[in-house]
Amino acid sequence: MMKYLMVGVWAVLAALGGAYGGHAYVTRPPPPATESAAQITQFRTDMTGVPILQRGQVTGYVVFQMVLEADVNKFADPKMDPQPYFMDAAFRAIFENTDRGFSDLRPKDLDKLTGDVVRIANERMGEGVVKQALIEQLNFIRRDEIRQNWFKK
Repeated sequence: MMKYLMVGVWAVLAALGGAYGGHAYVTRPPPPATESAAQITQFRTDMTGVPILQRGQVTGYVVFQMVLEADVNKFADPKMDPQPYFMDAAFRAIFENTDRGFSDLRPKDLDKLTGDVVRIANERMGEGVVKQALIEQLNFIRRDEIRQNWFKK
């Protein structure tokens, strides 16, 4: 008889504990609101040429196209077109680094270039807007090669 009484008490306590736990779970306050989740969008720049100057002379052109990943939730104006800012950042990053020469690029130079594009774009658009810059195409064309290729056609 004592066995049945103990099983009954145990069942009642288990049911009450489950009911209390379920009620506490359902009525708990929502977690504090954090920043909205990042909405990363890719933006592709147009194919663009940047003149390379050395000692005041144009030695060639860097022709490039990039893909930039940006958080559209952090844009100052949601209707703003970010393409001009991205093109300007890429142009400035390439033009700032013309002294090292693009005819003999190394992998570390590409990392520095993409880092500079992200840094310049974030300076103009706000910190943390541009997450990553990817190089889709990057070519260096010497000045004399442009004229040769033009007249071969």
